Amino acid sequence: MGYAVPVPGPADAFGFTPADAAAPLEVLVVDDTERNLTAFEAMLAGLDARVVTASSGSEALKRLLKQDFALVLLDVRMPSMDGFETAELIRSRERSRHTPIIFLTAYDRSREQEIRGYALGAVDFLSKPVVPEVLCAKVAVLIELHRKTEEIRRQGELLQQAERREHAQRLEDERRRWEQEALRKEMERERRVAEQLHRSNARLRLLSEVASDLLLRDDLSSFPARLFPLVREHLGIEACLYHRAAGPGEPLVLEARAGLEARHVEGLARVAPGELAFGRAAASGHVTVVEDNVAADAPADRFLRAAGLAACACFPLVAGGRLHGTLTFGTTRRSGFEPEELAVMGLVCDQVATALERARLVHELRRSAAELREADARKDQFLAMLGHELRNPLAPVLNAVKLMQQQSVAPPLQRILSSADRQIAHMTRLLDDLLDVSRIGNGKIELKRRVVDLRDVARDALLAIEALLASRSQHLEVSLWEEPLPVDGDPVRLAQVLENLLQNAGKYTDPGGHIRLSGRSEQAEIVVTVEDDGIGIAPEMLPRIFEMFVQADQASDRALGGLGLGLTLVRSLVELHGGSVSAASEGPGRGSTFVVRLPAAAGAVDSHPVPRARPGARADGEAAPRPPLDIVVVEDNSDIRESLKALLELRGCTVREAEDGRTGLDLIRARPPAVALVDIGLPGLDGYGLARELRATPNQTCLVAMTGYGRPEDRRLALDAGFDAHLVKPVDFDDLSRLLDELS
Repeated sequence: MGYAVPVPGPADAFGFTPADAAAPLEVLVVDDTERNLTAFEAMLAGLDARVVTASSGSEALKRLLKQDFALVLLDVRMPSMDGFETAELIRSRERSRHTPIIFLTAYDRSREQEIRGYALGAVDFLSKPVVPEVLCAKVAVLIELHRKTEEIRRQGELLQQAERREHAQRLEDERRRWEQEALRKEMERERRVAEQLHRSNARLRLLSEVASDLLLRDDLSSFPARLFPLVREHLGIEACLYHRAAGPGEPLVLEARAGLEARHVEGLARVAPGELAFGRAAASGHVTVVEDNVAADAPADRFLRAAGLAACACFPLVAGGRLHGTLTFGTTRRSGFEPEELAVMGLVCDQVATALERARLVHELRRSAAELREADARKDQFLAMLGHELRNPLAPVLNAVKLMQQQSVAPPLQRILSSADRQIAHMTRLLDDLLDVSRIGNGKIELKRRVVDLRDVARDALLAIEALLASRSQHLEVSLWEEPLPVDGDPVRLAQVLENLLQNAGKYTDPGGHIRLSGRSEQAEIVVTVEDDGIGIAPEMLPRIFEMFVQADQASDRALGGLGLGLTLVRSLVELHGGSVSAASEGPGRGSTFVVRLPAAAGAVDSHPVPRARPGARADGEAAPRPPLDIVVVEDNSDIRESLKALLELRGCTVREAEDGRTGLDLIRARPPAVALVDIGLPGLDGYGLARELRATPNQTCLVAMTGYGRPEDRRLALDAGFDAHLVKPVDFDDLSRLLDELS
């Protein structure tokens, strides 16, 4: 049944409206018979109360959840949920626990029902048919009782409010007194804090200036000239001394002084370990503090008293487990030092010790590097000399063999001469390789460049290797493009590259094996591939296969040996031409593949057809120039952020950075970049929130999520939030570069 809800009026100071006291109360009548509900409404119509009806216990409970009632008239017998069950649920709710309940029943009630009803908080039982006068009287009494109770409650709250006002006034007075006292104490504390902050800032400036000066100095021999004035100014001390450690067990050597005259330091030029404060600090490895020295009668500190120093602190300069010397700070005005001053002095001395150790290590590294360079130079000189010295006696031997081959000799001798000829050729090649390696190492190889067709170079190399392949009955397949393969290079050196690769394939392929040489034009490069089905390369050898003296198979039964220089020469010569070479193998017994990539001659490529260029490339095969990308990096890890920025800038990008989500969002909105790299776990506004807010308005920025979570659902969350791509940390820069190319 519908009912009107009174409109609240102006509230008084306690939250009550003037109409609260006279507002009609509401009575809830619960009966499963419609005519009974109508009858109860008619009976109670004359009372100053609104009647709300419910036809079941569940409906009554819903009514009670929405509003409070002064009284509940509850039928005992109802389907689904009877009156007792409904009453039990009413009493279980704190808000309706004390609402009066009158049970209504059309049957004779038993003693047990009465006990159960009163146990549930019933105030009365009425039997149907109900006498209207009795019902109205009881309801009127309970309504009036409810009003009186509410009035008493309001009066109690008015009294409590008055007491609270009085208490609040006392608290306010006490608060004002407390605030005045607290303000005085706070001002005093802030004054002390300001003084402390000023001193701390001065100390930090000192440490910063000392660190900067030490870092910027290549030669630390003169560091006291800058250090001593800084320390004297900031710490208010008058004297400084620096003793250098000459070596383990050696006396300390006085290197620099400030604030002391020459007569004051007589006898301090060399101080033995354990002697005076300097020697004690050096010997113990700990700071030595001497205070009240003027009044003290310690003969060990006679020089300090002679200098008029009332107090001094001597610090050993120890870093990397090595004693570098001592620093001493002294004063004539005070009898001692504050702990804070000693701490600052200790930090300064730690910086000096670290700088001295770093300088020592740098010196050692430079010396070692110089020794290595010298050894390398000696090695190169030795190889060059060895090659030349071995080459000289080979010339007459080879001439003699050739001369004898021109004569008519018996077949057995002819076979011996052929064998000698091959071995001399092999020795000559080894020497050539040795000399070439030496010349390349010394930078003495000069390329005689011209535009050549690599097919012609390949033919020259094939002629040189033909005899070797034929002697081993190996099958050679050649697959070169019909169009020219133009390269700007030295044809002799390029032929040497192909010859070495082919000879390497022949050497490590069994007799009767197969070798394949192919060449093609690929975008802006000429690619040459040499493949074989020989012994292959072990995985652990692949990274070292182009190093000097490295050979894939060291077995003693390999018929063709060598020094392991051929592939080293290949790599060096290819790199001199601006190209690259790589090796691949599926493992022992699976053959090998060597791929040489050389830049195509720019002038010749235009006149010949080339394969279709990749997207973003020009017709001449070179990558089309891209405008520098404007990129915003939003990453809270400083560390991650700075490094990614440096890499992107090396790539030619313009980078702006932010360390939290809100700042990053403002940065993107202020000037939308082409790409924004956004961390997900950002402080404040996270990466998902940033993407959602940015996508709420039109924006063309490509958003790339960077996160440590790489599950499919994490990727889906990023895309749903508005990201265009999702990368898992740590992010490979090659992958990122490719992604930026795609997004741009």
